[in-house]
Amino acid sequence: MKHSLMYEYVKKEKAIMNRLKSVVQDFKELAYTIPADQVEGTDALGCLVSKFVEWDGDDIFQVAYKAFEDSNCHNFNAEFLDLWEKPNYDKNLQKELSI
Repeated sequence: MKHSLMYEYVKKEKAIMNRLKSVVQDFKELAYTIPADQVEGTDALGCLVSKFVEWDGDDIFQVAYKAFEDSNCHNFNAEFLDLWEKPNYDKNLQKELSI
């Protein structure tokens, strides 16, 4: 990628990240009963992702998987995928957690 194209990419990526941070902040102020500065950004982002994919567990898994992949957590992802694909995983987890 040429220097000028790379600069444009970085500039646009930074603008997108700033918008995302703004959305997360807005959600923290809207959706929580405690002050926004006491809400972790990761908590708010997790709720937003869940709502964005309409609480679909498979889609939530895909988002998390892609985030770990982007962070180069390949060994973790291999185990994460194995665990997700286990038959009756949700039922086993519910039993383990006494849900």
